[in-house]
Amino acid sequence: MKEYMLKKLLAIMLALFTAMPSMVKADEEGRIILKQEEYIIEGMRSFLIEYELYPETLDHKDLKVNIDGSAIAMYSADEGALKFQTDHPGTSTVTISTLNGDTATVKVTVNDVTAERIAFEKPEYTLGVNNVIELHMFTQPEYAFYTIEQAVVSDDSAIKVEGVYFGTVLLRILKEGDFTIALTIDNRKGEKYTANAVIHSVFKPVENIRIPIDQFTAVPGNLTVVYRLEPLDASERTVSITSSNPEVVQVPETTDNSTFNVRLLKEGEADITITAANGATGTIHITVKAEEVKVMRWQQDERVIALGGTAGTMFLLTPTNGSVEGIVFTSSDEEVADV
Repeated sequence: MKEYMLKKLLAIMLALFTAMPSMVKADEEGRIILKQEEYIIEGMRSFLIEYELYPETLDHKDLKVNIDGSAIAMYSADEGALKFQTDHPGTSTVTISTLNGDTATVKVTVNDVTAERIAFEKPEYTLGVNNVIELHMFTQPEYAFYTIEQAVVSDDSAIKVEGVYFGTVLLRILKEGDFTIALTIDNRKGEKYTANAVIHSVFKPVENIRIPIDQFTAVPGNLTVVYRLEPLDASERTVSITSSNPEVVQVPETTDNSTFNVRLLKEGEADITITAANGATGTIHITVKAEEVKVMRWQQDERVIALGGTAGTMFLLTPTNGSVEGIVFTSSDEEVADV
């Protein structure tokens, strides 16, 4: 009996040992671990399918995603999550695959929600001219399915409809005045509903220029400066930019984008001033300081130069943005070679 049990145990150990290489290989090639294998979504909305990759060194960009069924559409992909948008009631299957063929399947069921009303967040808006503005709308019940029929403004020379997206109307305000907008939807059951709003378009001067960080220290290179006009829908969007020390910090002359790039040329300090057309200003103080050189080495340890000739040689710094100021080059025998 003991001999039989011993043989049985050896056979089990041998089987496990034989299987181990393939198990390790599968892990090395990659596995997809889903947070959830089935989703039930109510109505028209976006949602995430979350997952993990094993091992963590696998590149999420190498995944392939296939959707069987038209109830949902893929919206975007991020590390560890796939974003989808529901399109209509029904069922879809999402298959996620790695390069080695490992797959994971998710079932998504989208339930119908029928719109009975639509409205803008507010009945009236006061907006700054020369802006692109988002107006948000909602249905009752929430997340109901609908199709946009039309978006009509009372004066299309004053307000231009740039687009109508999921829950949002994008408007470009071109001139001052009082106008209306009417948005009509179909609830996909043959019933139509309209949302109305009044828009008061006015000139809004810049009251303040806010910079999140008013002091910054950086090494030579490029830096992005972010600022914000207040109010957010101020009509004067273009600002001028100056540097108190352009030999240290170089800036563009103007921008209307709420961000701009500056070049940090060498060690020193400079004040960057952002000025609106009406004189409102914001300032950031930048200190440029190169990192201390920790390692310096020649690109070539040995050079052969013809007698009487000249040659240059490259040297490398660690960190690469370390300062070259204070570095002194010497020759061990200036009668043979000088620098």
